Amino acid sequence: QMFIEDAMKSEIVKAQKELYVNILTGEQFASDLFNVLSVIPPDITSRLIGGITLPVTKRNTLQKLGAFETPVSVVLYPKDFKSKQKVLDYLDAWNEGKSDEDRVIYIDLASTITGLLDGVLSASTIVLLSFAMISLAVSLIMIGIITYISVTERTKEIGILRALGARKIDVARVFNAENFIIGAFSGIFGVFIASLLILPVNSIIERMTGLPDVAYLNPLFALGLAAASVILTILGGLIPAKMAARKDPVEALRSE
Repeated sequence: QMFIEDAMKSEIVKAQKELYVNILTGEQFASDLFNVLSVIPPDITSRLIGGITLPVTKRNTLQKLGAFETPVSVVLYPKDFKSKQKVLDYLDAWNEGKSDEDRVIYIDLASTITGLLDGVLSASTIVLLSFAMISLAVSLIMIGIITYISVTERTKEIGILRALGARKIDVARVFNAENFIIGAFSGIFGVFIASLLILPVNSIIERMTGLPDVAYLNPLFALGLAAASVILTILGGLIPAKMAARKDPVEALRSE
């Protein structure tokens, strides 16, 4: 109410009331909004909301300057999210049990924008997860191929091990142990590189946004990533390791 009273008493509103042109642009006013509509053909009038701009009227200009006793809308700017929630709770309590005419219709722009951002982030996360799953599938296939090539190249070595008394499970353990070492080294190396990249990434983000220490590698996540690397490497080499264990010792010794 104080804002409306101050607007009504402002010099620009007083000057605008005395003039029949827009005090800001010098544009001539239409005499009345209804007179404007009456001279527009019906087929055009029906499409006014679709993008046709009506001529400026004195009433509309005064309304934009705040000189309007019945406000169409009120914009609130809470100081923080806690205050915003209090405003929303108050409006919800006011609307409870009220008829449609007495309800206060409000739009929470912060929640709307946050919802849009959440949607974008969720979509981005799904896309990144899809790429990650594809990468994991390709990695498993490549590990299997590399292990199979190793088995093929060491067929005679497998025959010698079997001739010396090694069991099938012992031969499989040899290749599984090699895959374990490769997976552990790869996981530790990847975590090490990620740790090194955190410093320059944080420096760039802080320089651009002013937010310090945005990127952070949780030690538990680092251990989990290293363990996942080991598990995936072993899984990728299981089938070739079983193929090596099932090779006939005599045929293996004859191979070159």
